Amino acid sequence: MSELSKEEKKALLKKWKAAQNKKYILSKTKVRSLFRYLEAQLLKTACDNTLHFTEQWLENNLPPEKIESVIAEIHEMGGYYDCEVLLNCYEKYDIVAANILADVLVPLTPVIVNQMKKGGYYITSGILDVKEDVVVQAVKDAGLNVVEVTHQGEWVSVTARKD
Repeated sequence: MSELSKEEKKALLKKWKAAQNKKYILSKTKVRSLFRYLEAQLLKTACDNTLHFTEQWLENNLPPEKIESVIAEIHEMGGYYDCEVLLNCYEKYDIVAANILADVLVPLTPVIVNQMKKGGYYITSGILDVKEDVVVQAVKDAGLNVVEVTHQGEWVSVTARKD
């Protein structure tokens, strides 16, 4: 990786600060409340590919005139089902670390990418060496750039970046 110039660093910092101050219709408190509600409901009932529980929460917690615009905002963030609202909406991370076996990691990777900020790092470990190629391919297929693959005995760690 090449060193960024002072101007490039300033531009990245300015962009990061703007992203941190993005205003959503729902306050952080309401988002946390929605997430708690969805987590509780989805523990009892599998995701049914609807926004049933999200809409239920919105109807109970918002004025009716705001519901349509909140649903549109959720759709813009990739939330078309209750489970996607939890995975794709409102929160984005600079670093995601997953110490999980490859059989879990591979299907989870495309979902995790949506939780990452541009420029964020995805650090995986707990991968048996015989599964290295499968995980590296899943990471690449998810649109990430592999930065480093490290080995310790039979265990592998794959680090990637979202560019």
